[in-house]
Amino acid sequence: MKYLSALKAWLHLLGLLTSPPALFRHLHGLYWYRSALMATLPRTAAHLAGVTALEIGCATGEFCGVMVTLGASVHGVDRSASMVQQASARHAEARFTVADASALPYPDAGFDIVLAASLLNVVADPVAVLREMARVCRHGGALALLVPARDFTTRQARQWIARQGMRAHDAAAYLLWHWLARKVSDAELNGWLQQAGLAGARVVSQQLMGGLATALHVYPPASQA
Repeated sequence: MKYLSALKAWLHLLGLLTSPPALFRHLHGLYWYRSALMATLPRTAAHLAGVTALEIGCATGEFCGVMVTLGASVHGVDRSASMVQQASARHAEARFTVADASALPYPDAGFDIVLAASLLNVVADPVAVLREMARVCRHGGALALLVPARDFTTRQARQWIARQGMRAHDAAAYLLWHWLARKVSDAELNGWLQQAGLAGARVVSQQLMGGLATALHVYPPASQA
């Protein structure tokens, strides 16, 4: 029965790979990914009321909807028109726009939180994206980044799955994300921040999902935020 459950979970996931919107909705429904996104925010859930937040690479807007329920005023951007259409239909309380992450259609200093989860590792120019994130971030605000960690191993992944007592569908998705995601090293992250002009920023980092991902809270210096 255990192996049958695992097989069904893998077949379901492989089917989702043909439909990115369905895959993203599935990912956001997994407890370990939702928890990581919440931990990526530089403010706790209790302190989001009145905050203006922008999620870059918002996909179908699932986490934008979460932030709205916590009291934030939320905008989301994605380069996919179909993703934005679905996000707008599913989460009308947030505002969604089709846009390139390296050319955001917002004025300077417009947001308290600028979030990019699982994005910098897949864009063509992460430095340009970071520059834009810093540009639209208010003084005193923060960039919230989540990226898969390069040094994480399959052995560590299986150990964390065992410690968490993950069910088959959670474990399969966790391993698939580990195997397929482009990984980023700490050195790469630091290099991108420096090239984006954020060498003087205060940075708070933490390991999430058992070490599978790194979350950064980046507080740009006053001259940039």
